[in-house]
Amino acid sequence: SAVQEVSHALSSILDPNELLEEVVQVIHRRFGYPYVHLFTVHPGRQLIIYRAGSGERSKAYDALDMTYDLDAPQGIIPWVARNGQTIMANDVTREEHYLPTDQAPYETGSEMTIPLMVKDEVVGVLDIQSSHPNAFDENDRSLLEALSSGVAVSMRNATLYRSEVWRRQVAESFRDVAEMLPANHDPETLLERVLVSLEQNLPCDASAIWLLEEDGKGKPRL
Repeated sequence: SAVQEVSHALSSILDPNELLEEVVQVIHRRFGYPYVHLFTVHPGRQLIIYRAGSGERSKAYDALDMTYDLDAPQGIIPWVARNGQTIMANDVTREEHYLPTDQAPYETGSEMTIPLMVKDEVVGVLDIQSSHPNAFDENDRSLLEALSSGVAVSMRNATLYRSEVWRRQVAESFRDVAEMLPANHDPETLLERVLVSLEQNLPCDASAIWLLEEDGKGKPRL
């Protein structure tokens, strides 16, 4: 039943954020794990970024915009993201890669962390924790690894879909700007429209256009 519910979400949700939130809630609800977290991996930025979760700790992650350094020498999540291998630690005190958290709840008894992989690339990490030791067995591991394969592919598809929508939006926006050129709009209006288009389509907090003009000696200056 849990597999069917996750599969339905994977096949019907194209928004990446909504998809990850739904997967987390299904795993939390169906398997009863108290702390379920999903992260995406950005190799270019060398970051592992928190995206969705359940339980008390997820609230702190949301507030902090939680990230991990992909090259962090300690921590189960960075190790799994780098190596593409599952860690199932039923006693975290015996796990060499475990790094105690400073986010409530502070006590973790066991933890299972699974890479989300497309071919040989780790695109995300599924991290499940329990306050009690010995919360997982090999059946849990096999089932969740199987689920994670589908989640990874759907994440990639949802990201590609969002990128395509964004590219289409950018193209349409700048086409509108280009259509203003033969209409003899004054330069100030045209440049203002360019800045508005940048603000609407790019992840930037500020933008500016600098114009060159000649000084008294015929040399260009800003």
